[in-house]
Amino acid sequence: MWTVLALMGMAQFAVEFGVLAIGPLAPLFRDSLGMDRQQIGSLTSAFCAGALSTCILFGRLGDRYGIRMPLAVIQLVSGIGILSAVFAGRYGVLLPFMFIGGLASGGGMVLTTKALYEWFPRERLGTAMSVKFIGLSSAGVAASVLPLLGLKGAFALMGALLAASAAANVCFYQDREKADIVKKLPQGGHHGEQKSLWGNRNFWRLAGVGFCFGGAQYTFTTYIVLFLGESGFAPVAAGVLFAGTQGAAAAFRLVCGLVSDRLCKGRRKPVLQSIAIGGMAALTILALAPMVPLQVLGGAVLLFGASVLSFGVMFQALAAELAGKGSAGLGSGIATTAVKVGQTAMPSVFGAVVFHSFGYGWGMLGAVLMIAVWLLALIKAESPSAAPVPAMHEAPHDREV
Repeated sequence: MWTVLALMGMAQFAVEFGVLAIGPLAPLFRDSLGMDRQQIGSLTSAFCAGALSTCILFGRLGDRYGIRMPLAVIQLVSGIGILSAVFAGRYGVLLPFMFIGGLASGGGMVLTTKALYEWFPRERLGTAMSVKFIGLSSAGVAASVLPLLGLKGAFALMGALLAASAAANVCFYQDREKADIVKKLPQGGHHGEQKSLWGNRNFWRLAGVGFCFGGAQYTFTTYIVLFLGESGFAPVAAGVLFAGTQGAAAAFRLVCGLVSDRLCKGRRKPVLQSIAIGGMAALTILALAPMVPLQVLGGAVLLFGASVLSFGVMFQALAAELAGKGSAGLGSGIATTAVKVGQTAMPSVFGAVVFHSFGYGWGMLGAVLMIAVWLLALIKAESPSAAPVPAMHEAPHDREV
């Protein structure tokens, strides 16, 4: 199981490195390619649109064919796209390469989630997810130093990491026997479980939560470095704070996993609600930027990182649990699609607000997180029509949220 966890953490690092690099590279996009803020935001949207196109497809492929080869293929294709961006000298050429580079972000998130759900029992799933997401936080920290390599060097490194992760999964990952899963499914197989998933109201409420969290998360990472620079922070200090948000998120993800697994006995919803409330508090401080000291702004940035940037651990665990073993890939795919829709749409909308000189709309993001809290309150504990398969001979997952 620990080999699986290491491989999935490495894959998480590689597939998210590209989009997390957009924020730190924003000054280079502006100075080297002459891009404005709205165009920089659209790079994030293009990356997320690529991810959006693969979530459900690769979720179903993972349910049917396993994790190993689909994950390797999607990483390799995205790696080629990112490497090709080395030759992009202007915005119009760069945009489609960012779309291709984003393909692995969607399919990779879904497949790594399904892998952990198959290999880890529920009482350890939250902790395993939090360890996997260390790859995401590490990618954010590493992205903060990418400007030192220049745009071409940064794109070359991103592509090489995707190729290396693909090779590692082909060489070392072993899928669980498909027959071992299928024979334990209830009558009707995974087709019956997938049909039940589409009618699960709790699941669609969770998808709405993902839309809100995802949009707030990527809008923040895309614009926070520019915002800090315009608020009086030196470029180096802004970069250090950006890296700090990823470090805070990494630490808090581990806390979330342990609290959910041990103190909350596998319940994910209370932790997600606490994350949203922390994010709203941070955004309230950012919205008051002209009236608060820089030290307080820095603390708010770290608070947002520790809260909202860590939401994926609990969100992905809950999505897989609501979907069930036979359709965990599809469930994660649908939920991740909702996240990617938010990540695709919201940075551009936010960028348009900033571009038209309405100021940074942090209050708008706060309202989005308030909607997420409301949707979480509507999610009720529900007995599924199909119990999931026990992982590693452990007791079946309990569906209480």
